[in-house]
Amino acid sequence: MLPLLAEFLAAHPRITIDVTLLDRQVNLVEEGIDLAIRIGAMEDSGLIVRKLGSLRWVVSGSPAYLNRRGTPKRISDLSEHDCLVYSQQNTGSAWRLLDRGKQASIRVPVRMRSNTLDGVIAGAVAGTGLVYAPAWQIAEHVAAGKLQVVLRNHELPPLSINAVLTHNKLLSGKVRALLDFLVENLASKDFDTVPAFGKARTGRALAARTHK
Repeated sequence: MLPLLAEFLAAHPRITIDVTLLDRQVNLVEEGIDLAIRIGAMEDSGLIVRKLGSLRWVVSGSPAYLNRRGTPKRISDLSEHDCLVYSQQNTGSAWRLLDRGKQASIRVPVRMRSNTLDGVIAGAVAGTGLVYAPAWQIAEHVAAGKLQVVLRNHELPPLSINAVLTHNKLLSGKVRALLDFLVENLASKDFDTVPAFGKARTGRALAARTHK
């Protein structure tokens, strides 16, 4: 996202942008946000929503860890593994997966907890345990053979990546320019597929506040 915003600024020299990267949902009106990128179901019916793509969460571990502890084949196998939990994703130690075809919150043993995905992913790469993370964020590690995705049959359908803004902000020329730019540059990108070895991708999520 940040390199894309740099391109946008180069093309629009009279616009400045205040970018905030957050692991929580923002209130656009109360926090003065002109445009935000949100991942997941939308509950604010009063907002304008433009879909930019989709994102899948997957479980993975390092080959060394899986060789040492075994590769989980079923949801119940997670109870025998060390799990690295991203604490901002939910309030407890549950991972959202498919169990018998239905979405379920699976309680997992916590070896490490972090409020950043980078922290738990680094732990997984080091062989500390299993991690539940977005496919795009582990893509380079999968491509490099540092992480292996498991429990593929238990993954939830991908979540929508949306650009959201209020109706009054859509009337702003600078906000509309940024929205059109993001749609053009992100709608064709794949944040859903776990790459094969040698095929990595990157991405970030953001909330942006623009100024004249």
